[in-house]
Amino acid sequence: MGNQSTWKSYAWIVVLSLILFLPFLGSSPLFDWDEINFAESAREMVVTGDWSRVTVNYEPFWEKPPLFIWIQAASISIFGPSEFAARFPNVLIAICTFCLMLFIGNKHGSRELGGWWILLYAASITPNFYLHSGIIDPLFNFFIFCSVYHLFQSASNPSNRHWWMAGIFLGLAVLTKGPAAILIVGVTGISVLLAGRIKPWFGIKNVLSLITSTVLVASFWFLPEVLKNGMGFLQNFIVYQLELATQSVASHGQPWFYHFVVLFFGVLPASIIFIASLSNPSERKKDDFAFWAMVLFWVVLIIFSLVRTKIVHYSSMCYLPMTYLAASYLTDTFTKSRWWLGLLISGILIGIGLLVVPYLGMHSSWLDSIKMDSFTRGNLSVNGGWNATDFIPGVIWICAIWIMVWGWRREAKGIIRSGLLISFLAIQSAVWLLVPNIQRHTQGAAIDFYRTITDQDVYVDVYGFKSYAHYFYTRIQPVDSSDGLYVQRQRQLDTLSVQHTIDLNFTMRKEVDRKLMDWMIYGDIDKDVYLVCQEKKIPELRQTGQLKMIMREGGYAAFVRRH
Repeated sequence: MGNQSTWKSYAWIVVLSLILFLPFLGSSPLFDWDEINFAESAREMVVTGDWSRVTVNYEPFWEKPPLFIWIQAASISIFGPSEFAARFPNVLIAICTFCLMLFIGNKHGSRELGGWWILLYAASITPNFYLHSGIIDPLFNFFIFCSVYHLFQSASNPSNRHWWMAGIFLGLAVLTKGPAAILIVGVTGISVLLAGRIKPWFGIKNVLSLITSTVLVASFWFLPEVLKNGMGFLQNFIVYQLELATQSVASHGQPWFYHFVVLFFGVLPASIIFIASLSNPSERKKDDFAFWAMVLFWVVLIIFSLVRTKIVHYSSMCYLPMTYLAASYLTDTFTKSRWWLGLLISGILIGIGLLVVPYLGMHSSWLDSIKMDSFTRGNLSVNGGWNATDFIPGVIWICAIWIMVWGWRREAKGIIRSGLLISFLAIQSAVWLLVPNIQRHTQGAAIDFYRTITDQDVYVDVYGFKSYAHYFYTRIQPVDSSDGLYVQRQRQLDTLSVQHTIDLNFTMRKEVDRKLMDWMIYGDIDKDVYLVCQEKKIPELRQTGQLKMIMREGGYAAFVRRH
């Protein structure tokens, strides 16, 4: 009877996840860079039929391994190249994540623990948003957590099976996002050992099993790529990973405390409950897995606070241990405390922000009194389609916070549960109502233009800024060997004495891109050329005398050069 009840719980997770996450999944365009980057690589796999190589603009892209992109490519093969297809894999990953939470909760606590964990995760801001997205991190985090969980299991189970499973999941994580997975899992295991909480529980055989299974799984893609394309591929991949750690890549430099702030506000309301759990360590003394979760949280937070490149989803691995510890606190050691005040203040601040955004969107007169660059002003001046219904997420969120605070002060778990359900509804409504409007301000004009030239046999590029949107939304096709752009690229490669673009380092690639841009502006082109730039670059393109501006809207402008 118990097993039947458990399977019914898993079935409910599947059904409810599909009902709650699928609606409006494709209601807003993909966001630059990461969402469109992965989706474009997946689309190009489908176009070329070559699933062994990750490309962008049909050129080798060595920054990410292909596992998540393979799943996206499968989705695009079924649903076509769309926002829905790009985001659908993370709905499946949400189902897997929630089932994992229920499994671990049942095994190491109770069904109540698993239920709280799922609810806290789904009712917190950024975890919920990520499950609506087309980014790679939910899958990466799932595999990392599974690997750490099997290491935890190995400490109490003499079977070597858990070491193999930890390595398999670690290898899958490497195939998803790269060697950062090895660093996270390795430092977590070493930190648990050094903490002295448990005695050394493994031998050489166990470690070899972990390493062997990790290498075997990761080699499924890395080894054929090296054999096919040479060491240039692997060298560029490693160099990029090191640059992320040691340099502020792509203008993502932030202060050291960046991820502390991101997690505090991004994982509301669970972050406040997690902080409250830190002041009640008695449960962690009884629950070994809570101890592992706490170590994992601090390992991820410290590593990515030290890394020079700071992006909001780098610390997303913290979401799982944070919400587990918060769920454990609500299940076993929940007491009335003053942390309800922190939830009230931070929650109301977020709620005010949710109300201010649509108000400012509906009243653009405030733009005249603020000094800002022309690009930002142009974006904010766009008609975002704001209306009175866009206040709904803010109102629902504030109600959720008040209900949770009321329940916390009365030590009433049922009231807190109701507040979390309403918080989930607030985030869902924000995804449906606010995100599409925000997108219109940030990139809507450019994407609308790209759609006007979709599937046309032209050259299209961006000038003076980095983007992947023009590739995905114009549905670019591979250049033919007879195309002028192909010929020019080959000439540049010959000049640099390399055979393939994969052999170029970052400096060489930048130089090649500059010369190809010069050719599209001044050279003997064989097709129409479309260039999109931001406001500040308009004078430069006008001064060339070769291009005609055909669109200027929302901080963007489009130019054409006819063949």
